[in-house]
Amino acid sequence: MGQGFKKEQRVRREAEFQILYRKGTLAKGKSMTLRLWTDDGAAEGQKAKLAITVSRKVSKLAPQRNLWRRRIREIFRTQQQLIKSRTWIWVRVISDQRAPSYRVLCEEMCQLLGQLKGIVEA
Repeated sequence: MGQGFKKEQRVRREAEFQILYRKGTLAKGKSMTLRLWTDDGAAEGQKAKLAITVSRKVSKLAPQRNLWRRRIREIFRTQQQLIKSRTWIWVRVISDQRAPSYRVLCEEMCQLLGQLKGIVEA
């Protein structure tokens, strides 16, 4: 079974982005901002969804922007069991520095999710 990033795990439609922008709660970190919204009307067991935005202001080089995206997707995939179901997350990279290490990004993203109560308490 593949561990890819499936379509149903992505925020893709403009209407979904509008919901996240209007209703989502915001947390700012050093290198990213997170908007989080829980879809209470969704079916039970629906997995969390993710959207990633890395603009050209971050880096003019596509490989650098792709590195940010790959690392954030991998964090989402590996930490998915900790993320509440029916949660939509929009990660916007705001740093104009090079992508930090996977470990640093993971710590920052988990800290921001914890601030927004997007992580299931153990």
